[in-house]
Amino acid sequence: MSLRSLGTTFGLVARNATSRSLGAVVTLLTGAATGILVARHLGPAGFGQFSVIWAATWALAPLVSVGLDRLLVREIPRDIGIVDLRRGLRLAAIMGPLAGAGLLLATWGIGVTQEVLVATAWACLYLAASGLVVTLDAVFSASERMGLGTVVQVVESVAALAGVVAVIVSGGGLVPISIALTAGRLAHLLVSAVVVRSSRGLTTRPMNLEAPPLSHLIRTSVPIAGSRTLNEGIRRSDVVLLGLLVAPSDVGLYSATVVVSLYVPQLLREYDHALFPALARARSLTHSGLAVVFRQTWHAYLVVAVAAAAGLAVLAPEVLELLYDSSFVSAAPILVILAATVPLRLLAGLCATTLDATNRQVTRMAVTAVALATKLVLVPLLVIPFGIAGAAVAAVIAELVLLAGMLVPFRGLWPLRWGHTAEAIVVGATVAGVAFLTPGHVLVRIAAGVGIFIVLAALIWHRASDAPTEEEAV
Repeated sequence: MSLRSLGTTFGLVARNATSRSLGAVVTLLTGAATGILVARHLGPAGFGQFSVIWAATWALAPLVSVGLDRLLVREIPRDIGIVDLRRGLRLAAIMGPLAGAGLLLATWGIGVTQEVLVATAWACLYLAASGLVVTLDAVFSASERMGLGTVVQVVESVAALAGVVAVIVSGGGLVPISIALTAGRLAHLLVSAVVVRSSRGLTTRPMNLEAPPLSHLIRTSVPIAGSRTLNEGIRRSDVVLLGLLVAPSDVGLYSATVVVSLYVPQLLREYDHALFPALARARSLTHSGLAVVFRQTWHAYLVVAVAAAAGLAVLAPEVLELLYDSSFVSAAPILVILAATVPLRLLAGLCATTLDATNRQVTRMAVTAVALATKLVLVPLLVIPFGIAGAAVAAVIAELVLLAGMLVPFRGLWPLRWGHTAEAIVVGATVAGVAFLTPGHVLVRIAAGVGIFIVLAALIWHRASDAPTEEEAV
């Protein structure tokens, strides 16, 4: 089978994907609870300030590891030993504080209140620790022992949620909430360091004594870090720009919809993260096993994401009221627009993962830069006449540009099949119709939509399993 040709099995990938997905569920639920509690506590205006600070922080987070974390995950499965973990950690320990200091200086330079500046200072400490965190987490992924990585991610999310709850109970504001999030990241760093040092098989792998100098590693990894930082810019730049263009309350409303629209892609991408070490063994997009796995994953993602986007669009007002409160319901039209980013973001993520795994990180970085530039130009142009709805439209266009550019290198294994696309549209329309027409509470309507999706997905899976694979058809 194609996965075996990539040096792994579906069982191993499924176990890693399941462990990552379970961890992602816990992390997303606790993260969602944290964001919802913060939004309810601070209100749209305060949540707007919070969102701008942390959007900038999370946008810079991929930069601080200089891409060496991704390089570890790619090269260790190939067993060519060009990455020295200790050198990567030293570099991350330098880059984190530098990025944090840059963010703090930029915040001070634009002239903000003392409360916002102090909250940003704590966010910068979070950023300083992030390089070490993601580099250590890469050891778990590269060794295909992702359950360990899941544990430490859950530790951070639960610690942050507990801290935020304590702050809210005590009546604290923006600064204590930022301290709570930073404490969660430091807990993640501490637990990761202890687990990596104490776990057999993670640090005993012999290093290549003739490993290339650090400058070579940086040249290899910088495009990875650049593309990931640019990708975070695509996801977060609209919030940061809105902080300069509109009132904090409007930023808060927009940020609430962005958070909701990110849930599904973040959860579903755990499968291609688990698949990454196997894809890395292929080394080339022309590998027959990679082509089959890529097309199958594309098909599955397309069906799931279109259904999720359709359901989210028809239930937008109810979802916002359920998650936040009635003061956020006015942002429902924004969420309807941003629902279109769900399939675009998920499919572009699959392409990005495959490009990184096959040494095409420079191509990915160039495409991502074009998409980010598109968004940076469109957001101000569209926000001035249309308000925050213009930012949502700009986000959809940028994601479309990103996906279109990502598909260019895949000309030889073009994943688009009109039958699969039509199938996804039919499933999405059915799910949306059932969710819309079902009476009762929004949770009942969501359950009805999920139920019909499971039935349709089972039918699709059964039909696909009976059909001959591409390898068998040749």
